[in-house]
Amino acid sequence: KIKLANVRATLSLRDLHLLIREADADWAGGKVKGGVDAAFSPLPKYEMTGEVERVNLAQLPWTPRWAERWSGTASGKIRLTTSGVGREDLLKQLAGLGELKLNKVELRGWDVESSTESGSVRPGVSRWTSGQGEFEVGEREFRFDAIRLDVSHRNTQLAGAIGFDMSGNLTFRPLAPDQRSAKKVPTAHEFQLSGTLEAPKAVVQPVTTPRNIGTPKK
Repeated sequence: KIKLANVRATLSLRDLHLLIREADADWAGGKVKGGVDAAFSPLPKYEMTGEVERVNLAQLPWTPRWAERWSGTASGKIRLTTSGVGREDLLKQLAGLGELKLNKVELRGWDVESSTESGSVRPGVSRWTSGQGEFEVGEREFRFDAIRLDVSHRNTQLAGAIGFDMSGNLTFRPLAPDQRSAKKVPTAHEFQLSGTLEAPKAVVQPVTTPRNIGTPKK
């Protein structure tokens, strides 16, 4: 459920081909802009490009309790394609790639750093000054293998998936500040959230190698 305000766009329709260009709107406390290329014959096909600027993480279309756990802003780009007729067809065929940048991110409910250091789940708040990475969309979920969350004394790699049904499987793995990969970790534990976003299950487990989180389903 995406609600846009103050929408402006240039539209043209010719021979069952719709073009939406120079579109922009207010969304989730920030801005979104992009375009749509839609061909309705012989089989409807859609290509969408978008760019978001400083949207509020708490105002994204999450479930209420999950939205309450987040603060911070996100900017990024995304390109999506889909085809078919009707909601089910469109969701089934939806695929895409994107990149994002995060600023002043806060996750409420768990202290990820303390949890991985102690080897057990610790309640609290996790904070990162910035973050960035890439993601993909397909099979009714968002997938990401290496979102990097940064703070002055330690960095964290976030991997996993969030489904359109508002279920998730997220792993936070601590990294040394100068690491470019997850080959070496300063602790032997990683923090995991899984299940429904309304009430996810939190566990701390030994670091798994090789990674099997965030990979496409077979």
